[in-house]
Amino acid sequence: MAISSTMGTFLIAVRTGKSPVPFGGAGGTLIELDWASQFLWEHIEDAMHHDFCRLPNGNTMVLGWEPVPAGMVPHIKVRLQLATR
Repeated sequence: MAISSTMGTFLIAVRTGKSPVPFGGAGGTLIELDWASQFLWEHIEDAMHHDFCRLPNGNTMVLGWEPVPAGMVPHIKVRLQLATR
């Protein structure tokens, strides 16, 4: 996923292959390039989700995967079936 930021640059999410989840929504590295494809910065986080945005104050917000605490598991009503390969 790539977006053009309000600062005239591109934010690009790249998968690292080290995501803690075995299904979609995996990211890992967020990089920012200018219009000349010059590297500006990167943020590496294996638990990063693929979604992100640039905030009005210039900060960048990313979503991340976190394990559900064991005490909360019995209260979750949704069932997730993972595909087996």
